[in-house]
Amino acid sequence: MNSVALNSGGEGQRFFDLLRNNKKVIREDYLSEVPNEAVEFDWSYYKIVLPVPNHEMEYNENMVQNPEYELH
Repeated sequence: MNSVALNSGGEGQRFFDLLRNNKKVIREDYLSEVPNEAVEFDWSYYKIVLPVPNHEMEYNENMVQNPEYELH
């Protein structure tokens, strides 16, 4: 284990470190209710970037919704 993982082990930063460094997040201990698409993912998983709230979309007519949320 590298020193960054050791230093930030209990701080919940590993998730963000993996994404920031273009690595995959692989969940090994998860509930059966977790969909298959959320067991192993990277930045391409659409739920990493949240949708723009509706009130923001209504307030600013130039605002564009994050692409994947238009499909779901």
